[in-house]
Amino acid sequence: MFVYLHRTLFNIRKMIRYKIELNSMPCWYVLINGNTYFELSTICFAIGINPSSSSRGNLLKRVSACNIYRESDRGRNSGSYINTNGVSEIMAFSFIMTHYDKKRIIEELQFKLNEKINIVAFSTTFESNFMGYLQEFFSGFGAYTLKSQIGIGHYIVDALIDDSIIVEYDENNHNSYDKQKEKERSDYLIGSGYSIIRVSDRDSVHFSIGKILKHLK
Repeated sequence: MFVYLHRTLFNIRKMIRYKIELNSMPCWYVLINGNTYFELSTICFAIGINPSSSSRGNLLKRVSACNIYRESDRGRNSGSYINTNGVSEIMAFSFIMTHYDKKRIIEELQFKLNEKINIVAFSTTFESNFMGYLQEFFSGFGAYTLKSQIGIGHYIVDALIDDSIIVEYDENNHNSYDKQKEKERSDYLIGSGYSIIRVSDRDSVHFSIGKILKHLK
């Protein structure tokens, strides 16, 4: 569990700064009590969110206090760092990022930092509607269990039925997806003993649920 750290406990300017590549952009971070804290501006640039001083206050309002470290109170939001769970919280409220981009960034962070990140519900409107229908449908079937946004290894899956069948919700007919990374992802999940059902935002909810039921029979 993360705790709020007062600036007198640590002086980030005297700490070792580390760098990773995220979305082909450099991100700087420090380690505080073994936890990763990113510079707010660099992590925002990497995930495609405007980190200007006028928007930082609104960004930080979306992050739990326990996921923020403020090195200094001088100036508006100066010296603000957020941990990996804070990054997840910021992305959950982004209307610019796609559902696919949000999942892949969390997966990349988990893989590169070897950290488990809390998964915040960051569904698009279409996916939220579909998952709502799916959960309502399965609530009438005691024979099946349904979990949403579950971590498997470094990956995040949209839904998991009976701890064995993965349901993935594909946006925009998969056009923006990195095919090589998707293959690596699918190979890992299938190699771990899971089967995968893909549904599309171009199909109706009833068609997609029917596709899932056909796979279950």
